[in-house]
Amino acid sequence: MGVDEAPEAPTLLAVAAEMAQRHEAPLSAVTVGGGGAPQGGAPWLSDLIRTVRSKHPHLQRATFTLKGMPANKITEAAHGARLLVIGSRGLSGIPGIVRGSVSRAILENTDAPVLVVPSRSPSHKDR
Repeated sequence: MGVDEAPEAPTLLAVAAEMAQRHEAPLSAVTVGGGGAPQGGAPWLSDLIRTVRSKHPHLQRATFTLKGMPANKITEAAHGARLLVIGSRGLSGIPGIVRGSVSRAILENTDAPVLVVPSRSPSHKDR
């Protein structure tokens, strides 16, 4: 899964963990930041991953913090993956269209199947 430190991150992680467990696959959570240490994992991400343990105690999990352009690094990290789970903030405001620049770039460039988990802002609950 590709994730950033956003309010939607716990929901995204829950979906990715459920999919990984359902398909008996490991979960790799990747975040990209300018100052992150490669392969070290961001502290906030490690905290999120720990929350998965109680619900999915046998799930293999790892976190990675990469440096570079988010869309490029997540696309590279997903090469050969069975499934890539990403979020979309739906910045266009048009329901049904994925317009976040990172999610759109990933969708256009990855060779992995992608599950996009949309964020749900209060203004979109009734749609």
